[in-house]
Amino acid sequence: MASMSKPTMLVALLAMLAIAVIEPNFAHAQGDDGRDGDDKRRSPPPPRRAPPPPPPRSSPPPPTTRTPPPPPTTRNPPPPRCTKPGGVCGDPKIVGGDGVTFYFHGRMNQDFCLVSDSDLHINAHFIGKRPEGRARDFTWVQALGFVYGPHALTIAAKRVAKWDNAVDQLQLAYNGHPLELDGSSWASPDGVIALNRIGATNAVDLTIKEKMGVALTVVPIGQKESKMHGYGIGDDDCFAHFDMQFRFYNLSSSVDGVLGQTYQPDYVNPTKRGVAMPIMGGADRFFSSSLLATDCKMSKYSGTEIPLGSAMPSFDAVCGTNAGSLSAGMPGGLICRR
Repeated sequence: MASMSKPTMLVALLAMLAIAVIEPNFAHAQGDDGRDGDDKRRSPPPPRRAPPPPPPRSSPPPPTTRTPPPPPTTRNPPPPRCTKPGGVCGDPKIVGGDGVTFYFHGRMNQDFCLVSDSDLHINAHFIGKRPEGRARDFTWVQALGFVYGPHALTIAAKRVAKWDNAVDQLQLAYNGHPLELDGSSWASPDGVIALNRIGATNAVDLTIKEKMGVALTVVPIGQKESKMHGYGIGDDDCFAHFDMQFRFYNLSSSVDGVLGQTYQPDYVNPTKRGVAMPIMGGADRFFSSSLLATDCKMSKYSGTEIPLGSAMPSFDAVCGTNAGSLSAGMPGGLICRR
């Protein structure tokens, strides 16, 4: 600049000063990001709208009143068929522990011991009818009495004129007090005896712990059956009775009673073979003074518990059907061997 004249230097300084003043203003007009001022002053784009919330789910409809279950069927439950040892059905047909089938009629309105062991006694109460001109009663088991140590239990079928299986006709008592089987099961305070319903009405399964069990079904006599067999049943009583299937777990070798004797190891059934209805006689030997009495002549009851493992061994019965019984159209007897 030393060689420049003063006027030239002055012009140069003024030019530099002008550049220094104009350049910042230009930059400000452009904006910090290099855009022109008009763009800077534009309104920002509207914010992006969030999608509308989904419509609220419709609330479930209020619960409707529950439809009551259909009433129980009035058909009779299928009774035990009395084809297995321990079966007692009808005008009592009995399948013994040895597999031999026989009949025991007893006498109506009396009690007879079915099973008598040192720690267990079971009586059956017989109801019946004797039409005019017949030599014997038609009989059925209407009630059972069980005595086992401190336990005394009775199970009976009520007397009814017209049968309706939707109505429970069981009558129970434990140690002298009525027992209502309101639910599906009941047990004695010590848990030794238990009752469980089989279905809604008129059928139960009784168990005595480590000793026995029995399935009981109340069965009426219908008019068709009455006419077929000549029972002479009227409209005032349908003779509701039990069909039953016993199970025994711990009997002694000296067990007795109409059914119990057939579980003795060396028992030979004395009924006549080859006839349509082999009948067990000797009702007086099994007569008991009441449903819970243990005083029949063949009683073995002493209240003494049988030690587990000391009971008689079980055995299998190999049976063949008596051909003469089949030809007569009756269930008849079975010839069995152990």
